[in-house]
Amino acid sequence: MNFREHFFDESLGSGQPDEHLHMTEQGDYLCIQPSGHPLHVYQRVGDCECLHPSVARLEYNGHTYKLAWIEDDRW
Repeated sequence: MNFREHFFDESLGSGQPDEHLHMTEQGDYLCIQPSGHPLHVYQRVGDCECLHPSVARLEYNGHTYKLAWIEDDRW
């Protein structure tokens, strides 16, 4: 699943990418924060690493990332 499929579900609206999507790559981490949503931090998956089927993952720039954590400052 690529990051657009992960964050933009047609059932939630127009299905168009959020023009206020903030993405930052920092080493092995990819931080994605759509406007109005918590920050999602993904960690790059190693070449030999196997992921459990229930682990959230996405493809970006030819790399696979797994969800590491979600930061929600609303709590």
